[in-house]
Amino acid sequence: MAGIVIAILVLLLFSTFLGLIMSNLFLANGLFQILFMIFIIFSPSYFSMQSLSKFFQICLLFNPVTHILNILRSPLMIPSGFNIKWSYLYLIVMSILLFLYIAKRVKKTYVLEKIF
Repeated sequence: MAGIVIAILVLLLFSTFLGLIMSNLFLANGLFQILFMIFIIFSPSYFSMQSLSKFFQICLLFNPVTHILNILRSPLMIPSGFNIKWSYLYLIVMSILLFLYIAKRVKKTYVLEKIF
């Protein structure tokens, strides 16, 4: 259950981060779909990490989808190429950094109309 919550939180924060850094929303619509498809294709969802060379295993560790899959697969006893503690650490640090950037960016945003 905790893995699902962390996965959804990380994906929401990452999507919000990408939305804030893009200025052209029309371009962002297509770019987000391509970016997330690349994340999914270059993650160990279709293949095993153990069958790859050490260089490609290290490259996969920079992909957040790899860590999300590692957390979601651990209760199912599906072996991954590394310890689940590193996945939790990576995703928590990434979530904190994304949240700090989003909070800073939203605080600097100028709104023409007052909400309350």
